[in-house]
Amino acid sequence: MATANLTVTVDTSPAIELGTRVQVAILDTLTTARATGQPVDDEALAGLTASAVIAELLRVVPKTPAEDEAEEYKNNYLGACKTIADMHAAAVGGVTGPTRGVVEDVADVRDAMLRAEQERDGAYRERAQLVAHLASIYPSHIGYTDRSAPDWAVVIVQTPTGQMSWHVAPSDMDLFEHVPRSRPGGPGWDGHTTEQKYKRLRALTLRKKR
Repeated sequence: MATANLTVTVDTSPAIELGTRVQVAILDTLTTARATGQPVDDEALAGLTASAVIAELLRVVPKTPAEDEAEEYKNNYLGACKTIADMHAAAVGGVTGPTRGVVEDVADVRDAMLRAEQERDGAYRERAQLVAHLASIYPSHIGYTDRSAPDWAVVIVQTPTGQMSWHVAPSDMDLFEHVPRSRPGGPGWDGHTTEQKYKRLRALTLRKKR
């Protein structure tokens, strides 16, 4: 009769050789079986020996560094996949309702940048409207004289209080169809600064009041 409910406990101390550990484990199991009156035949003994050897090998055979590294990479990969899945589930409300996370933060930054660009473009458009009106009153021309912004036109306006100039975005050039392009030998930028330009504009405003 085979004994089916015998279990083997192997001592995994590195100071004891593999064969000795297996033998001790089997003897301990047999002693316990006989003490409790359980019969042990050849089939049961063979099964105990096989299970003891397998258990010992599974417990004490060390992994190679390559195997440890491969397992670490696998665990890191699985952890990253779980993190991404959790982020997605949180973003779409698939866990406990909508939860803020990296996905939402990125979307908010993108929306904020888009709004800032729209506001900036709107401000440029308003300024271009005023410059276009000023260019319709005084002699003006358009050049592309700024090497740091070659795609932006420079509208140069000659007023009684001095020259003024403004950069115009490509999207706003439709407002300046009435302004001629620069011609060779025509007046170029006189080197005025932004501060000088607005002092001249202020002087022009006060001059008009008189």
